[in-house]
Amino acid sequence: MHTTISLLAPIIAQLLPLLGALLLGVGSWAAKRAADWLKLSNDARVREYLNTAMENGVAWAETEMTRRLAGLAADGKATPSPSDIELVIQDAAGYVAATVPDALKHFGITPGTLKQIVQTRLSVI
Repeated sequence: MHTTISLLAPIIAQLLPLLGALLLGVGSWAAKRAADWLKLSNDARVREYLNTAMENGVAWAETEMTRRLAGLAADGKATPSPSDIELVIQDAAGYVAATVPDALKHFGITPGTLKQIVQTRLSVI
């Protein structure tokens, strides 16, 4: 038995670096996969709180537009002016920008794009 081990020792000595390299490669691959998964998980969390802020901003804008429309109807006017609509959209986008600036930066959402997103989500106008 001792001679078998002494015969295998040089082979094992040559295979150990190969095994180490193989384990290092598998470990690196697993670490990269874990990092990719965690980034996606982080993106999902950021997307979730950005969406909540958008919903809150749009809900406020819809309430404000309904209030303004009721005021216009009381004054005998049929529709709000484009500047009234623009102000409400701008205020809602401003709310979102002030509430979650890091989320906007994370996804690269510009102020112009944010205004478009708010406008498309509004159901009152």
